[in-house]
Amino acid sequence: MSINTIILRNLKKNLKNYYLYVFALIFSVALYFAFVTLQYDPSMSEAKGSIKGAAAIKTASILLVAIVSIFLLYANTIFIKRRSKEIGLFQLIGMTKNEIFRLLSLENLLLYFGSLIIGIFIGFSVSKLILMILFKLTGVEGIASLHFSSEALLQTVIVFTVIYVFIMLMNFILSRGKPFYLYSGWFRLPREK
Repeated sequence: MSINTIILRNLKKNLKNYYLYVFALIFSVALYFAFVTLQYDPSMSEAKGSIKGAAAIKTASILLVAIVSIFLLYANTIFIKRRSKEIGLFQLIGMTKNEIFRLLSLENLLLYFGSLIIGIFIGFSVSKLILMILFKLTGVEGIASLHFSSEALLQTVIVFTVIYVFIMLMNFILSRGKPFYLYSGWFRLPREK
């Protein structure tokens, strides 16, 4: 049985495990993209014009990246933990650790970047609503309009690609676990000799 066949079977079989993970990914991307779109929106120039406004937007952006990173790494841990018995079973039936990592990587690639595209679309759609709420809260007189920002798109793709690399690094470490511990549901990192 090829890895591609296993991936397709896993995607079908694990739909109930994926929906929570995919929802977390889409929500995180949508939230971040909506915020970054506001950051680059021309109507926000008043807020960015002041030193305090620029510092607040920069600080909020960094804080949001940290929160989203921690959230997605935690969601991935839960996702992998739910599948640890399956991963252990793959090792017990003879799949190498590299094959298991490749399987996890390809599944994650499909889920992650599919969710990234959907999240960017949702984030763009919601950004006007967020801008209207922000104008209302700050008392700024202006008309909120929908502007697509290529800078926001690039920044979002870069941030979530870096987070993806960390998730893959974490999956690489976890896929190196002993089959017994993975199959029994225990999470143990491999010990260095």
